[in-house]
Amino acid sequence: MTGGSVRTTFMTRFLDHITDQRDDLALPDDLDSIVRECLRLGIHALDATADQARIPVAKLAETGAEIAREGIPLEGLLGALHETARRGLRELDPQSSSAATKPTGEVYSVMRLLEVATVATASGYVQEHRLTAREHQTAAQASIVALLSGQRRLAMDLRAHIPLAQTYEVVALHIPRHASENGTRLHAEISARRKLNRLQAALPPVLGSHTLALLSAAGGIILVPNHDPVGRAVEGAVITTPEAFDLLTGAAAVPLTAAVVAGPVEDIPTLAAQAYELLELARTLRRPPGLYRMADLAVEYQLTRPGTARDHLIASLSPLERHPDLLDALRAYLDCGLDRGRTADRLGVHPNSVTNRLRRIHRVSGLDLTDTEGISRAALALLGRELEAHENRAV
Repeated sequence: MTGGSVRTTFMTRFLDHITDQRDDLALPDDLDSIVRECLRLGIHALDATADQARIPVAKLAETGAEIAREGIPLEGLLGALHETARRGLRELDPQSSSAATKPTGEVYSVMRLLEVATVATASGYVQEHRLTAREHQTAAQASIVALLSGQRRLAMDLRAHIPLAQTYEVVALHIPRHASENGTRLHAEISARRKLNRLQAALPPVLGSHTLALLSAAGGIILVPNHDPVGRAVEGAVITTPEAFDLLTGAAAVPLTAAVVAGPVEDIPTLAAQAYELLELARTLRRPPGLYRMADLAVEYQLTRPGTARDHLIASLSPLERHPDLLDALRAYLDCGLDRGRTADRLGVHPNSVTNRLRRIHRVSGLDLTDTEGISRAALALLGRELEAHENRAV
């Protein structure tokens, strides 16, 4: 038997054993699957018959990144890898008939030494990296809090850690619950943390390394500097594009909703308030998840501003208050895109009844729903009425 085939046979049997010993090791499900996948990839890499150019180093690196995002301690993973490999060798020991495949006591000693050295050095490295990352995160959190509260001077004092831009895109973000957050409280907390970790990990590669974020599992605020790829400020540059937002949504694995406005750094407190208003407006109007700018909701946003014009529009619906069936018909007709058949289905009536109700609306309120101007006026009046009702509920 050639050296290559001996190794292949040994590795095949070894892989069978580490698969069989899942219950004995009692590893958490997440860690168990990752350990076995890493060992599978590693065995493939050690196979002398394999094409060395196809060794899955990138796949192993991708698995390592997944581990970090999921919050699994690196020390625990490395220890589990070594322990799993050692158990596999012990299981093979009595069955090994060839000196070429029989592990020796020296092999176990070397493996134990390698485990101790690997875990210890990795632990030290990771602790130092965490300390540095924590310092950077602390500075980033202090910077965004200072900018949001209008304390630009304090933010400037922190710029050695976090460079400031002249202009920012301010993104107000809503993050819905993931389906996995509907389990027990502990499982829900873990799932929420993982969702947030995935999203935060995606921010630098998607929006830039100087992006600042103040997020919880339910949402928050993101400050995106207007820079080009090499860090130069670009007037009017758009960083938070629909394509970039799609990448963030994919990372979070939930349908995100966000509103974005842009302006100079000194206006960030005002911009943040405006972005939150725009986000709340999109959600109040039950708009689908996605990225919204002022241009997308300009008319609706203006109707949230109290004033004589809005009051006059809303008043045009007052005569319908005494006729709830007509108000429901108006709402349904507009929601159904002026389609009388769909409106009839929604109301559970005959299409002729819809026609009669539209005529009654015109007679009672003066709103002519056969005329473009009348349709626009009715739509704006109904929107203003709903926004006013939402404001009153929020008080």
